Amino acid sequence: MLNRADLIFRYDGSLEGLLCCVFESYRSRRLPLDIWGAEEPRLSLVPELFIPSRREEAARVWRKLRQLSPEAASWTETAFLSDEEDKARAIHAFLCLVFRQGRTATRLLGDPVVARVFQIQRQVQGEAHHFMEFLRFQDCGGVLAGQIEPRAFVLPLIASHFAGR
Repeated sequence: MLNRADLIFRYDGSLEGLLCCVFESYRSRRLPLDIWGAEEPRLSLVPELFIPSRREEAARVWRKLRQLSPEAASWTETAFLSDEEDKARAIHAFLCLVFRQGRTATRLLGDPVVARVFQIQRQVQGEAHHFMEFLRFQDCGGVLAGQIEPRAFVLPLIASHFAGR
């Protein structure tokens, strides 16, 4: 059982770092009030704990997540590409719920934690789909180039689509 702690986790901003925050929550049995990236200039009266990114810890969390629910792992990867300010906290809460509920967690769309991550990942997927449908390229001296200004980091989702063209 995880207990709410008067603590803010800081991490390096990577997916691996966020998975380490989940690992730390289970190791210490405490849920943070919020999770911020190391570079985010925020001030708070609540104590902060920097969670270092450790490959082994992140790999353990990722393996367990993929074993419990490949769909939840996919949602996590996609939602992490978002630019939403609350994505780290939302994903952390979602992963903790997945580890409690198991494979059925992604079906609990009435749960606000699941609904938020579902909404974030759908927003990223929608933006990626939009660029795959409407992005046009121009010939720039023998190189095809297209300019985009996505809100989310959608390049990993659309790169393979355009690489084959």
